[in-house]
This record gives sequence, C-alpha cells and structure tokens, in this order.
Amino acid sequence: MALDGVPTTLHVTFSMPALLHAPNTSTMIHDGLDAFRRLNPHWTVREWDDAAIETYLQQRLRPHEYRMLAHLHAVEKSDLWRLLVMCREGGLYMDIDRLVNMPMSRLIGKHTKMLLPLFRGFGSANAAGRVVSRWTTSSPFGLTQDLMVSAAGNPLHCEAAALNVAEHAACRDPLRQLWGDCTIIKLGPELFMHSALLSLFGAEGEAIWRDVRASNGHATRRFVIHALQTLQPYAFARDEILPVDTMLFDAQRASDRSWTLERLEREKQLLYARTGMTHWTRQPWWQLRVGRWLGLLAG
Repeated sequence: MALDGVPTTLHVTFSMPALLHAPNTSTMIHDGLDAFRRLNPHWTVREWDDAAIETYLQQRLRPHEYRMLAHLHAVEKSDLWRLLVMCREGGLYMDIDRLVNMPMSRLIGKHTKMLLPLFRGFGSANAAGRVVSRWTTSSPFGLTQDLMVSAAGNPLHCEAAALNVAEHAACRDPLRQLWGDCTIIKLGPELFMHSALLSLFGAEGEAIWRDVRASNGHATRRFVIHALQTLQPYAFARDEILPVDTMLFDAQRASDRSWTLERLEREKQLLYARTGMTHWTRQPWWQLRVGRWLGLLAG
C-alpha cells in the first residue's frame, strides 16, 4: 500500500493542556511547543489529555483489549496511544520536553513518509552552540519514541501497536511480571525499537536487535545507517544528542544556548509540580505496577 504524505498535525499529550497556554508557564514550553507553533503556523497542534487518550483507546481497541489495558499506568497507555495515533492519523508526535528551533519545512519534503531519530546520548553546548559534553549510550543506537513523524498507515507503527497489545496480554502471566519482562521501559521504548527493526529489516531485524541489546553492535550500526540512507527521500534518519542536537533543535541556531539536560529536567519537574503530579520516573515502583495487578484481579 502506497503511503500518502505526512499530515501537518502535531500530537502532544499532557494531563492539563490549559497549563501549556498559561503566561510564563515554562521556558521549556516557550522554547519547545510554543516555538513549534511560531515556526510552523500552518500546522495544527492537537493537545490530548488523559481523558482524550482514554476515549481514543476505547474507540480503537477491541472491547476485550481495552478491558485488559484499562487499569494500566497512564504512561503505558500513552505509549500505546502514540503508536495508534501514528498508525491511524499520522503526523508528528513529540514529548513536551522537546526543544524546537527548526521548521518542519526543513525536514519534510514532498516525498517524505517518515523520519527516524536515532538516540545517541545526552549533551550540552558551549557559547558557540557546539556540543562539548556528552554522555553517549553504550548501545550503538536507539530508535526513539519521544519523537515520531510518519504518514498514516505506516506498517512500522501499526505493527508496533499490535505487538504492544500482544505483549500486554502476555504480561497477564504473573511469572512474566516476576521476571521483570513487563516494565514500562521494556513494553515502551524497547518494544518499539524491537518492533521497528523487524518492520524495517524482517528476520534480519531480530539479529540486529540481539546485537543492540548486547551493546556490541557498532558494526551493525554502520549497516543499519547505510540501509536507512537507501530509503531517502522517503525516510530520513539522524543521530540525536538530547536536548541540544536533534532533528528539531540545533544549538548553533539557538538564541538561548544555556540548555543542558540538567536544566531541562529541572524545568520539567517544575511544570509537573504545577499540576500536583509526579513524573513517572520518580514514582515508587509499586505505583507503576498496581494497575497491572488490578487488571489481573479484574480478569
């Protein structure tokens, strides 16, 4: 099936979308979501709160699938929702802690069907805007799920959404939970990357996944990058050093060059504090699992 172009719709999610429009909410929002609006005035920004995500999942999942997932943590629902949105609607999804100073017209051409940001680590920039300090992940690369850009109907996202539902069903086995196979990380970013590699490379994607998991796949990385380059102009892949050197943000073009991972994290926690919520990475482990236990009890 031939894919259409990338729709000009940005999807973002936050528990209190109205807060994103409040004056002086956050410099992170000013240099991120607000900057996206300024740079891309012809794009539609669709803001989803928890209730809208819940409704969408009810509409898009089979009844027994929704009942199985109804008790999950909001983060796990968001991970599935963004895959379904990319599959069904297409467009752009980004986390609200993404910085933006690049217009989408620089990234999406008339033939573009998908962008693939590749996570390489974290860093900061000097006064000239050059990345000078960085922590590079031990993994050779990662396909990120905090930024997704695609035409609707892309098998990469549709197959990842189906695998997400299947893995959550498998995690109804208490033994899998005890073995640690059902964490937010494993069923979120790791599942997406695994599924994406299978979609892109077929059976060979499984071997690539094993190399990546073993953190010894740097030769494999060169093969993957070369293979992705052959997909141009339909798909474009790029390494990212968060938050200062990404598809959407170039520190050398930034008017504010003081962004670091630490500053971004402080801004994010301040924004969450205004909602009275705690980011999931700072919640006790049992709060992250109680929904899955309730799902088991509910049958």
